[in-house]
Amino acid sequence: MLDLTVQAYKKVAYIFEINNAKLSAKDKVLKVINDTFDKVTKADLEEILVNLSRTTIEKTLYDLVNENKIQQIHKGRYACYYKKQLTKVDR
Repeated sequence: MLDLTVQAYKKVAYIFEINNAKLSAKDKVLKVINDTFDKVTKADLEEILVNLSRTTIEKTLYDLVNENKIQQIHKGRYACYYKKQLTKVDR
């Protein structure tokens, strides 16, 4: 029970920290994706980045995919995003 409370507190603290950071929308989305070890969906980003609209998040994701900073798996409703895996060419 205590472990669950600690996890919830850490999540709320992270959400508060990222929303109050003086970063652009692109930097906030990229930070959330890079800080996450698992896949990230638009719904996850909307839950964390409460001060950004869905449209802003969608545009930012589109830009980051086109800049090859993140990787998109699937399209449409089932789209999810991962941090870009470095290859030998990228290093």
